[in-house]
Amino acid sequence: MKKIVSLALLSLITLSVLCLGAFYPCFADEWIVEVISVETGVIKSGAWMPNQYFRKGETISFKVMAINRASVSKDAKITVTLYDRIDQPIGYNDEKVAIPPEMTQTVYIPISIPSWAIDGEAVAYINALQVIEGLPLCPPYCPETSINLTICSCTSKTVIGQGYTADVNVHVTNVYAMEPVMFDLLVYYDDHGEVCNIIGKVDDIILEVGESESFKFIWNTAGVPYGVHYIYVWVYFDYPALEDELLENVTVTVTIPGDVNGDFKVNMQDLYLLILHFGCQNGSPRYIANCDINGDGKIDMKDAFIITSHFGERL
Repeated sequence: MKKIVSLALLSLITLSVLCLGAFYPCFADEWIVEVISVETGVIKSGAWMPNQYFRKGETISFKVMAINRASVSKDAKITVTLYDRIDQPIGYNDEKVAIPPEMTQTVYIPISIPSWAIDGEAVAYINALQVIEGLPLCPPYCPETSINLTICSCTSKTVIGQGYTADVNVHVTNVYAMEPVMFDLLVYYDDHGEVCNIIGKVDDIILEVGESESFKFIWNTAGVPYGVHYIYVWVYFDYPALEDELLENVTVTVTIPGDVNGDFKVNMQDLYLLILHFGCQNGSPRYIANCDINGDGKIDMKDAFIITSHFGERL
């Protein structure tokens, strides 16, 4: 009986090893095919340039290097899945590649950031899958890897109570030229296409290749008419070979203080949204800037008081 049990256990262990090998084929302590490096960047004028900060609407180029340690060529599907700060999937792409024996292969996989993505720290998960004819969902060659990046927006507030302020944060990286560049930065809001109102301006900024710098401006909405406005962030180059570039164009609604959802009335819907995120502070995954009505970095009784003070008002 013991011999039968031992044989059964041995068979089970062997089967487990074979199954594990089917999912992660390897040589001793190394994977046959493995993702060995991942970088994020952008492609400008046909050249790939590294970057970790990206704006909504911008296309990220994932530079993925995989190695084939086998003595024969291996086909692999490299997949990239992107998640935003609240762990909602915001992008996916893949590319099939044939990796020569005992060599590395680099692929560039693009993913565009949708306008509805939540700004802040994001993460991308990268896999190298086997390519098996007739099998739609193939097992991986190796465990997945990941890389962090940042989704930037000049303002996390899309709804602002008239008379309150909003931070406008601009992050600029020199991915425009393979040498230092000088430029001017201009941030303004367009009052329904009639008047351009400057929020902030910085002249003669110099950035080395790949260098980044952040700028913070404060937009005071006192006197700004109710309605939908557009914040524009422009870079003007002091460099003949580069064209001026619109970095961001963000839609912001200026409304009654306490109107959190931007429907131009203060009612139970706004109070309900505030209750859902009550107690959250800036940096928390559940922090929603629109609920932080007074912009002090936390959603608390001060914001609730603003809602109750304007409750029932509408435009």
